Amino acid sequence: MASEFVLTFGAKGILEKVLSLAEEEFSLAWGFKAELRKLKESFTTIELVLNGVAYKPQGSIYF
Repeated sequence: MASEFVLTFGAKGILEKVLSLAEEEFSLAWGFKAELRKLKESFTTIELVLNGVAYKPQGSIYF
């Protein structure tokens, strides 16, 4: 009976640790996805600005 308690207690500790690690990994993954989404938005904004500058009519200089 005591050995079952020790095994159950040990298994519970291991499962808690595994779940904690899994939770941390999911948290990192979601954070990474959010950062990628922000980066994509930034690149889109930069692209729009650069396209606006590239196609903006420039004043001609005559010599």
